[in-house]
Amino acid sequence: SCTMSSDPASMSAARSSSKTAPPTPQRDGFHLVPSHPIHYDLDLTKSFQDITYHVSSTDNVARIAFNRPHVLHAFRPTTINEV
Repeated sequence: SCTMSSDPASMSAARSSSKTAPPTPQRDGFHLVPSHPIHYDLDLTKSFQDITYHVSSTDNVARIAFNRPHVLHAFRPTTINEV
């Protein structure tokens, strides 16, 4: 038999007993997502060929995106090394 742990750090405490249960803020980390648009104030893209790299110093987050539209954003070894 499986018992639910009362330890909040355990994996079984984070799981819902129902496969169809809706997401909850406590379980899914919604409180970590900012409710305001993120402003990226640093553009470090010039250092790279295959990716764009923007940083928000106020929100302490970075945005990395593939920048190879001419080949449908296909990966190559350079892309992997830059990421």
